[in-house]
Formats: sequence, C-alpha cells, structure tokens
Amino acid sequence: ATAENRMPPLVLKVIDHFNGHYAETQTLDTLAAQFFVSKATLVYNFKKYTSCSPIDFLLNVRLTKAKELLVNTRKSVGEIAELCGFSSSNYFGLIFKQKEHLSPLQYRKNERSKY
Repeated sequence: ATAENRMPPLVLKVIDHFNGHYAETQTLDTLAAQFFVSKATLVYNFKKYTSCSPIDFLLNVRLTKAKELLVNTRKSVGEIAELCGFSSSNYFGLIFKQKEHLSPLQYRKNERSKY
C-alpha cells in the first residue's frame, strides 16, 4: 500500500475505540476531545480514509454487532438495540431497515434459514 492508502494512527485509534465502545454515546465533540484533535481534523481524516464520517462509521460498527446478535442470540430487538448503543429500538429498527432493506426480525429469520 502507498503511504496515502495507509490509515493514519488517528483513524486507526478511533476505529479501535469504536470497536470497544460502540455501546456508549459518542459525539464528534467527545471524540475530538478524547483524541486531542479538532472536529474538522477528525471528520476530514475519516472521510479521506474510510469514505464516511466518524459517526457513520460508528453506526456501521453498531449495525455489524447488531447483526451478529440477531443471528447468534435469542435477545429481543430492544435488548440488541440497547447493547449496540442505539437510543431506542424504534430508531434501531428505522436505521436497520434503511441500511438492510429488512426489519431486524426479518433479517434474523432470513439469516437463520440459511443454516
């Protein structure tokens, strides 16, 4: 990989943080303060190296974790929403449907039928 393609430590650190703390409330303000950078620097670097904003990236991490839980556990949609850092199960359902074009329960049913 060329130097331009390699993610800077800032982006890697924030991604690592998201993977460990996706259930916690995160804002650009708290992230910028935590990593000692401006919000603009944070957003610029994320857009450049991941093609999305830090908050969108976090949303994708949350959705990935939620999909794992939907398939591998019997937890309710509400429990999964809470475990994955969504403010409500309604909001989780809305975002999930936007991204996956299925409700969380339809997704669970579809994935489980593959086994």
